[in-house]
Amino acid sequence: MHDNEDVYSKYLGKKSDYIDTYTPSLLEPVPRVLGRKKIGLMDDTLPFDGFDLWTAFELSWLNQKGKPMVGMAEFKI
Repeated sequence: MHDNEDVYSKYLGKKSDYIDTYTPSLLEPVPRVLGRKKIGLMDDTLPFDGFDLWTAFELSWLNQKGKPMVGMAEFKI
């Protein structure tokens, strides 16, 4: 399990070089249990459920005749 300091202080607030390519090694997971423990929730007794809602504001595709189409979409995961 992570300590809050470990999660938030590895890169945040530190000087770094600008990186212009995707660099997965810079990504750090933040365990949800850190926030849940603060409000007294345990993983096996969560009083809620939920989903992620993603909005694609610039969705484009070609229809069956090859005509470019544009629109918006919402993805519920």
